[in-house]
Amino acid sequence: MSFAHPYVEVVFEKELYDEIEGLRVALPEVILSMKFLIEKNKYRGQKQLKDLVDIYVLTVGPEELDFEVFKLLYSREKFNLEWVVRYFRENEEFLASVVRELGVVFDREEFLFIISELKESLEG
Repeated sequence: MSFAHPYVEVVFEKELYDEIEGLRVALPEVILSMKFLIEKNKYRGQKQLKDLVDIYVLTVGPEELDFEVFKLLYSREKFNLEWVVRYFRENEEFLASVVRELGVVFDREEFLFIISELKESLEG
């Protein structure tokens, strides 16, 4: 994470990381929030597809996401989830094949449900 990133201060201030073998690793909510900001960069292609795979895997992963962490980060730098839903739908077939190759179960409804819940929590 760049020290110029808008989330750096709050990540360390609120300890939004886990210590793993002496390294501070950002929580999944922090990583997701950072990836949600990529639409501002407006790039397309393989990097954005890789980010979409990361977003999918972290979103439907085994740990329940803490929406309060998202709200805290969103208050520092707003991110847009519409591009995630749009890009997911545009590339759903490709994404499904990639996550299956990774050994992850592809669950379209679960992913869209969690993103929808997150959007609602940020709006309310």
